[in-house]
Amino acid sequence: GADIVDACVIKYHKYTGLPIWGSDIHPVASIVPSSDGQSVMAVGFYYNSNSFDSVKLPSYNGIEAAYNAKLNAETGKGEYVMHSGGVGKTRPYDAVGSPNGDIYIVGYTQSSVLNWGGTLQTKIIEEGVDQNDDAGTAFQFGKVSSDTKEYQFFAVKLASGESAMPSCVESCSLVEGGMIADPVIKDGHCLIDNICYIEDSTAEIFGRPCLVCRTSESQTEWSYSDDVGQERCFINNVCYDKGDFYNYRKSRRENYDSDCQICDPPMDGFDWSLKLGFALNGTAEPPNDCKIARFEGVCFSGRNKVEVEDSRGTIRMDSLQIGDSVRVGDGKFAKIYSFGHRDTDAVVNYLQIETDKFKNPLEISHSHMLFVLRDGTVTESVPASTIKIGDMILTENSNTVAKVRNIKNVQRRGAYAPFTTSGDIIVNGLLASNYVSLMDEETTTGIPIVSMQWIAHTFKAPHRMLCSLNFAICENESYDNNGLSTWIAAPFHSGQWLVKQNTVLKFLGMTALVSVLLFVSMIETIVFSPVLLLSAIIAFGLLFINKFNHQKMNSKNIA
Repeated sequence: GADIVDACVIKYHKYTGLPIWGSDIHPVASIVPSSDGQSVMAVGFYYNSNSFDSVKLPSYNGIEAAYNAKLNAETGKGEYVMHSGGVGKTRPYDAVGSPNGDIYIVGYTQSSVLNWGGTLQTKIIEEGVDQNDDAGTAFQFGKVSSDTKEYQFFAVKLASGESAMPSCVESCSLVEGGMIADPVIKDGHCLIDNICYIEDSTAEIFGRPCLVCRTSESQTEWSYSDDVGQERCFINNVCYDKGDFYNYRKSRRENYDSDCQICDPPMDGFDWSLKLGFALNGTAEPPNDCKIARFEGVCFSGRNKVEVEDSRGTIRMDSLQIGDSVRVGDGKFAKIYSFGHRDTDAVVNYLQIETDKFKNPLEISHSHMLFVLRDGTVTESVPASTIKIGDMILTENSNTVAKVRNIKNVQRRGAYAPFTTSGDIIVNGLLASNYVSLMDEETTTGIPIVSMQWIAHTFKAPHRMLCSLNFAICENESYDNNGLSTWIAAPFHSGQWLVKQNTVLKFLGMTALVSVLLFVSMIETIVFSPVLLLSAIIAFGLLFINKFNHQKMNSKNIA
């Protein structure tokens, strides 16, 4: 296999043929015994950062690189291992030794520039191909190809010699029983994979120009360059430029770019981001990894925090269940009777909103509504996409607000939209609606006195009333393929259709809807108010008695 040890060097007794020792190792091209019989040099190739006992070699752009490992002939234990390669495939084919211990290796490569360990680097010049003679500049970068046009033959001589400390090491001691080196590294230098680098050197020879030697962070590990998260992504140990798409190599002849998985550093500098309007098609690879999303998330990310009334206190949004009572506006608690959207696998684009009052930023979908204070006195429910830096968002106490100080896009797996009986919820300290706005920029509906918050909350009134009569019905709700509750899927898509119609049709539809909802609102108000419910029962009773007496008197008059 490419990512595991898959070869073995075995020493057999010269008379009995029985094995004496065996050593796990990576694919071997050749074995060269030393002239004094004290050691064996194994030459071969490896893939991603693979280990030789306790030594871990660097990955050369995630493809094949060469190694030469010295094994003790008596015990089979490794004494040292060196690596070589470039940003293209490099594979040794054979090796031989000289009487004085030098090693000659032949093989083939697709790297223009090759690192042979230590300070030796070479460059292959191809006829008819433009060259950049300044080794260490753009032609080595991962996204400006430094692969050769054809496989190129190489022959290299690795000289024998006494071990010496790297030039950037002042002193070195052994710790942990003499098994681990503890070097003192000179200021302004890094010692990474036993190679010295000066401050600000990059890992471009490994195809990773976004990794740098930054001694203020580490002298023994690569650090991220300043443009990671700004202009570059570092994904699966490879540097990508902004706008690069995920590539899947199915075979030597089949190579596919994704249509939706893209390097978008401000969104996520360490994983692939999804283009708006797309969703992942399960675990499928390109070209089948993308599907058109029927809608962008209508929810919160699972990382958000909410307060529940029981002993759990503050928990993550993705831990909420139907039946939990959560903190809502005015310092109260309200029961969750449904999830309008619940999808643990969806990858969704969220707005991450930071405020001056709370440590944890709110992660909310673009169309989900928040309650803001306008002109210092007027409270409005608005889509999160309309929030700007400096806006005032209401908190748990409706008399206090938090000022928005930063907004950015993030991408998270998981989408959650709990519905409470109050129609709002406190998330990371901020007062948010349970609902989304179907309008792009406004919460108004064309009818000045009616908001999207009122329409959405009133529309759910029959569902809430049913839950109040038999909550078991609501505890076992189901969801469609997009994670939408079956209670709202059809109405949600119908609403999306209506708001896209012309002004006249939209106004007529909204007017009819509001008329029905006014009646529904009145019924819910009566049902959930003991005083009004009792008054309504008495009123209907009196009407019934009055009508009964009237009919009785009419019967007597006829007689």
